[in-house]
Amino acid sequence: MSCSRAACRRKLKQFKEAVALLTPILKANSTYLDAQFEANFLYQDWAAEGDKGSAQQYQKALAGDPKLGSW
Repeated sequence: MSCSRAACRRKLKQFKEAVALLTPILKANSTYLDAQFEANFLYQDWAAEGDKGSAQQYQKALAGDPKLGSW
């Protein structure tokens, strides 16, 4: 399943690639909890990198990302 591939990308700090893997999963089934958790972990780790836009990434971790389909 692509959730585990997305988790690997997240751990490698390849955040955009992880989003690309999660998007079709969440668009097809927004109630898939493993993907929802992974999306939140993704945005938390991305924000922790402290790069430009990290506040926006934390906001997505807390409130979800409509483009991704996370809540």
